[in-house]
Amino acid sequence: MANILNQGTITESYQLPSLGKLYGPDFPDTVTIRSMTTFEEKMRLGNQGFWKTITSILNAVVTSPEEFKSENLTLFDFYFMMYKMRTVSYGNIYKVRVTCPDCGKVIICNVDLDKLAVTYLPEDFKEPIEIGPLPRSNDTLQCKFLRAGDSIRIEKRSQEILKKYPDYQGDPSYILNIAAQIVGINGDKLSPREIEMYVEKMTALDSAYFQQAIAAKTGNIGMSTECTDFCPECGAEIEFDLPFNSEFFRPTFDF
Repeated sequence: MANILNQGTITESYQLPSLGKLYGPDFPDTVTIRSMTTFEEKMRLGNQGFWKTITSILNAVVTSPEEFKSENLTLFDFYFMMYKMRTVSYGNIYKVRVTCPDCGKVIICNVDLDKLAVTYLPEDFKEPIEIGPLPRSNDTLQCKFLRAGDSIRIEKRSQEILKKYPDYQGDPSYILNIAAQIVGINGDKLSPREIEMYVEKMTALDSAYFQQAIAAKTGNIGMSTECTDFCPECGAEIEFDLPFNSEFFRPTFDF
């Protein structure tokens, strides 16, 4: 009789790039994840949007810790877990199509996801992160890493704004992304709407400084997506950033 309960399910444990330091004192540094099933593939084909869909799938496949909520993950932990879920479910080889910058030949690169470098959060790292003083306003901002839940809310709010205001100029998610990283200004805690209003009025100089400063503070924490390969046609080295394509959740097989 066929085993309908466990058809070759794989389970692996991974140490998070954050070491679990940003989710409370009782959160472990290691998360255990099982391979996806056809049930999770069905979830992927829904119409909830990228962030809501992937958080729902991660919540389903993480077996430890219990009551895991991927919405609370920093983005670098979230993407790390997404790539590890892909590895456990479909294997570590990810086929990507890249173009040689020298001869223009399009080639298929087999990227080994297990060999991508991972940078971990420093042991003494704490939130909030101090950014400032800003060059124009002289303000100091208290900031945090974006969470997957922030991205869900930003995606939803952006859609609501564009629907309500058809003539809205630009991309509302730009302001919302910056505001979601700020938790205080000069030590004062403000409401989300007050922070959004502050961001809208930031000078371009302060905005540029803030975004570069917080990027420098966070560094390259998480899984690196920088890859290299060599063109079989001309031998040139090809450098590329790992794309997210149809092979990620639907790998092709050679028969």
